[in-house]
Amino acid sequence: MHLSLLNLYSAAAIGIIIFAMASIREVRTKALLYVLPIPISIGIIATHGIITASNVLGLVLTCLFLIGIRTLVDIYHVPIITADILACIAYVGLGYVLIKLVHLPFIVMSMLYLALWAVVTWWMHTHQVSDTPSKPSALPPSTKGAIAGGISFGIYSFKDLLAGIVVTFPYNGVFAVIEVQHHLNVFVRSVIRNTIAITGLFATMYYLHAQLPLLLNLLAGWIAFGIILRFSQRITV
Repeated sequence: MHLSLLNLYSAAAIGIIIFAMASIREVRTKALLYVLPIPISIGIIATHGIITASNVLGLVLTCLFLIGIRTLVDIYHVPIITADILACIAYVGLGYVLIKLVHLPFIVMSMLYLALWAVVTWWMHTHQVSDTPSKPSALPPSTKGAIAGGISFGIYSFKDLLAGIVVTFPYNGVFAVIEVQHHLNVFVRSVIRNTIAITGLFATMYYLHAQLPLLLNLLAGWIAFGIILRFSQRITV
């Protein structure tokens, strides 16, 4: 797939996700939309369906990215834009170090992630929080989606600078946290719980890579994602 076309598709996907998130008031539903692996699927097609341990490592970094922003904003009262920028810098820096130092097989990385996810999810389940209704924004959802899509295209155009450092940079997360800045606690908890479904997509595609053509393998991954996501909603966080 041509690089500029891939950038356009990825930016459009992010714009659509942010548009949908802005149209919905319920924060936990926004978190469901956030984890839809639409940009990931575009990237998988562009890389011919190759799944590695770095994809799972990217999930860990994404969770840390969201936790970092929530900590800066809710605890240290850092402005959301500043927190977003700082988290992005930390993400890239930590990603660079881990990519250089961590060379684990896919199954090992996946098991470590599942163990970490289980501990964190159990803690969130036993320390639940309540959410307050979100207030309407001054900007209409279409404007937010257009702005997010335009900025995303610019970021994607320079993503080769991050190639080999962080392969699953959360481009949509940069804009999603701004959309839900007043409900970060509930949003972050819901996203972390839901990432287990993305692990299912990665694992399915990893083990069926040699048996299925790319599009069928991606479809199988989405089916696994949907099944796991549905069951994960039974876990209250």
